[in-house]
Amino acid sequence: RWGAHESLKNVRDFSTSSRLRLERFLRLAQERSLTVELRLGFPSAQDAFPSWTQTLENSNLVFLSALDPALESLELVQIPALEEDDFRNGFMDFAREVMTISSLYRVPEGPVSKIVIDMELYLGSLNAMQSKAYAPSLQRRYQTIENFNAIFGTSFRNFEAASSAQSIRLLADRRPWLVAYDYKSFQRDYFISMEQSLRATEVAQELSEILHFSFLRDEAPKPASWAVAFDSTLLAETNSRVFPFFPGGFVNRSAITTYRFHSYLESEAKKSQIPLLRFGGFEKFPSASSVPLVVICGKYLQREDFSRMEEHLKAGGTVVFPSGSPQYDEGMNCYEWPVVAQNAKSSQPYSNFPRHSGKVIVPTKPLSFGDTFWPELDALMKNLLEASSEVTV
Repeated sequence: RWGAHESLKNVRDFSTSSRLRLERFLRLAQERSLTVELRLGFPSAQDAFPSWTQTLENSNLVFLSALDPALESLELVQIPALEEDDFRNGFMDFAREVMTISSLYRVPEGPVSKIVIDMELYLGSLNAMQSKAYAPSLQRRYQTIENFNAIFGTSFRNFEAASSAQSIRLLADRRPWLVAYDYKSFQRDYFISMEQSLRATEVAQELSEILHFSFLRDEAPKPASWAVAFDSTLLAETNSRVFPFFPGGFVNRSAITTYRFHSYLESEAKKSQIPLLRFGGFEKFPSASSVPLVVICGKYLQREDFSRMEEHLKAGGTVVFPSGSPQYDEGMNCYEWPVVAQNAKSSQPYSNFPRHSGKVIVPTKPLSFGDTFWPELDALMKNLLEASSEVTV
């Protein structure tokens, strides 16, 4: 943890006290033929930051339970802003020094098999839009303020005005999904720029094969007979926790509804041992046509996730829309999707629509979001799997 090694700005200590003796630790590991995975950055812990960073002008908002996973709280707390130049440069210097030391002990000669830059805490940050880079990010996406105003039904004079705290609150009330998408796109680009800056250093290039960044979820789902993909755009996510996305710290009803339903699905999926995956750009999915994919979303879905579904279908897979299919991507473009209107008069439990080499399944009666959703979905999937098994036989 950075805070344990740097009590004074730009003065780092890796050897004074026993808990900071990085090189001695690595030598001992080497002598005992142990394998070491080094993690540095911002895990979910309150001592992740040097004390001098607490005096910086700007701060990021995160949920208290992101700092302490033992807590179940939606209370917000402040941490040093990742977008502060002093903060970012200080951390980059710290990371480079750790990598320089570690490079002397890397595999195969040494014990260090993996170095992870842990950005988990900042994945759940809610107000990075305060960064001076946020307005240019909106401009790159929408090109002109006229395009932006047309989509949101606003009359901002420029992107700086559109990215103020009060403006974000107004926009989130009008089009919460789009605001969340814009924010997450900016956040992802910022993390990627940090990764690129670190990887450009000489020592990082030497360690490229064992250097990883944890803002990307890389845990593959466990095998199961089917899987659920949930659109998490309105959720603030870390690798281990999920929270409602409150843009700028302002409570948003759509985010709360999404969070509550995700919590319900998470509990039911765990009991049924069904993988609950999250659409949104940072998730591995079942390979090709291996299992039916149940997609739970609203009328918007990221273009990237439309592409994932299409790849699944082209490989002969099955996509199930239990409550309706998405119609628009992040550019408000209507997606060319097969007609999947439910037929309430049908005697069959679901309708089957061919798509590429696969099929799209829609229940005769759309499932309502509520306490009966999972039992009804489970019954639908059992029926579908039994029918597929009969056809195979």
